[in-house]
Amino acid sequence: MHARRETRDADPTRARAVVVASLLIAASPGCGDDGGGSTSDAGTGSASATTETSGETSGESSGETAAPPVELCDGSSALRFAMYLPTSVERVEPVSYTLWENGARFLFVFGDCGYWVSGPNNPTRVDRYRAGQLTPADVEGLTASFFYGQWSARSLTGYWLPSPDDFDLPTTVFFDGQELVVCQGGCGALGVREEVHAMRDAEQGWIDALWSAGAPSDGALRVLAVRIAEGDPTFDAVPTALWPLGSSLAALAFEDPEAVPMEPGQSARVDAEQAPPLIAIWEEYLSGAHGELWRSHGSIPFTEQEGGPRYRVFLRDALPFEDAQGLVDAPEIR
Repeated sequence: MHARRETRDADPTRARAVVVASLLIAASPGCGDDGGGSTSDAGTGSASATTETSGETSGESSGETAAPPVELCDGSSALRFAMYLPTSVERVEPVSYTLWENGARFLFVFGDCGYWVSGPNNPTRVDRYRAGQLTPADVEGLTASFFYGQWSARSLTGYWLPSPDDFDLPTTVFFDGQELVVCQGGCGALGVREEVHAMRDAEQGWIDALWSAGAPSDGALRVLAVRIAEGDPTFDAVPTALWPLGSSLAALAFEDPEAVPMEPGQSARVDAEQAPPLIAIWEEYLSGAHGELWRSHGSIPFTEQEGGPRYRVFLRDALPFEDAQGLVDAPEIR
């Protein structure tokens, strides 16, 4: 019997309030300098035209009526804000790409204040996704930390370049449904606006805070399985689990790791009705009860019967807004 792992904080509301307060202090609303560092100051990759927001942030009297503030939670079902770290298949083990194909880490916020967030900062970043509802303090904090609704007025949209001295730093994409702010490779080049650095620096803290405040989904899973060569000891660091579903593991598995295409969208879907026994085993392994998952590169060894063929199985939560291949449609996400 596999017990569910209790991972919520003892007092998540208090913990989140402390994090929100610290992030609000870090997000100084008047920061910024003129200069270069950007390849463009217009949003790109957008599905619709960018919205002009000048007049929202200047604070100066121009004789014109100021535009109303852009609301993060406008009551719609639309994606209102997202931030994610794109990862190409060339940067990871191809068979594990299903874990990273919608961002190495991410936050997606919708108009009803509902959000989905990836796992927190840990050695492997392999963990359950979580969902939740933003509080009024969260909305205020996110709006301040990421200058929401002010990107055009502050000339933040576009691609901000890395420093020549930076090596292998991640790119962070911020998207408001229309415009993009892209911090490329740490965006440490001279002239990058201080607001962009503030957004970059706030991203991890918000993901950790909202993940702690959210709850795991009881919904569908995405699964990618690859057969382990007979006698290969590489994945003996964690014990092999017995496949709990009635559907065949062998039928959905790749027989050869080299046969896994070097492209996203290769996982299979396990529907919510079937998923609970698999989730229970996954959470047991995530708890560390059988060793650290990084020792098996984020996968769990499964077999359909004792002594039978073994398979590396990569698991992640399915997102309710991904397509049939398990992919989120957002610019520059992969």
